[in-house]
Amino acid sequence: MKSLVARRYVSTLCVVALLAGCSGLQTPFGRPGAIPADGSTATQRSFLYAAHCCGVLNNGDVTVFAPGQTKVARYIVEGVSDPVAVTLDRTGSLHVLNQFNAVTEYDPGSSEPARRVSGLYEAVALALDSSNNLYVANCRACLPSDVRGRSGTVDSVTVYRAHRTTLMRTITQGIHAPKSLAFDAAGNLYVANGGSGKAHRPSVTVYAPGSTSVLRTIKHGITEPLLLAVDTAGDLFVANIYAANIIEYASGTSKVLRTISDGIAGPLALALDASGNLYVANWPDSPTGPRGWISVYAPGKSTAQYRIVKGIDAPFALALDDGGNLYVGNILGEGYTSVYAPGAKEPMRKIDSGRFGDPRSLAFGSQ
Repeated sequence: MKSLVARRYVSTLCVVALLAGCSGLQTPFGRPGAIPADGSTATQRSFLYAAHCCGVLNNGDVTVFAPGQTKVARYIVEGVSDPVAVTLDRTGSLHVLNQFNAVTEYDPGSSEPARRVSGLYEAVALALDSSNNLYVANCRACLPSDVRGRSGTVDSVTVYRAHRTTLMRTITQGIHAPKSLAFDAAGNLYVANGGSGKAHRPSVTVYAPGSTSVLRTIKHGITEPLLLAVDTAGDLFVANIYAANIIEYASGTSKVLRTISDGIAGPLALALDASGNLYVANWPDSPTGPRGWISVYAPGKSTAQYRIVKGIDAPFALALDDGGNLYVGNILGEGYTSVYAPGAKEPMRKIDSGRFGDPRSLAFGSQ
């Protein structure tokens, strides 16, 4: 099941400031909430799609790399403006979330936009269901206070028919400061909601397929949910960024199966492989501290099997191909993607980002 949540800022300086705890919104936009464990978004022969945001004197791009190589197959620039998340649907169509702007869709193999859902000035996340319908999380609460008062909208998840710009429905019940979206194999939608106070406590709300009403709400253990992931068994993983933990909930319930805090500090991306191993990209909240690492956990374990440090420089995006190779988008310095063989602690190759900016989101698909 495809899920990509959008959570990134235009410049690395903004991200550092947010993680250091500045006022206002304190979660960087444009990051994948999780890479599916079923391999549906990645095949060994697939091309790597990397959203780069944001270069000097340009609006970024989506760069497509040839399978298993550092060679650029093509650049996608038209219709791209500060891209913060990318995902591909089951037909091979590419969806790009442009920061606080629009979602652009590209037909398979094309570099020209086919469709555009515009006016998404509060969009912070996107996801695709099994029918390729587009879900967009709109966070009015994430806007600056002076803009928020003029927007005249509420926090919501808007749903658009596959390969159309037609609005099918709007979900508002239970939605407040949404950060991430995810689906399970049954098609249930999960929404990570921020907030504070009695009126809007942080939570994860769940919606049955096609419904706009809350099926159930998870609050136990939820403090500031930034990322969501669902494994093949239907277990839900929630990353609380400031509590520095990952909580796993049993399928269809609020029962906590495990709480992972060992090796967790500033979790910014999650991925699950076909064996159920959990990968967590960590970048601590001190700009003068470590440059980050990847923690790897075996199924059911709360202690990290190992950490990946070499080749890591502010890890901000994760992706896995069906060969189990791990791709890490790093955003400090000039920005690059490091690639690791299964179980490896050292990169087997490095993919430079180029002039269009840092890799903010990674996905796999056909050319």
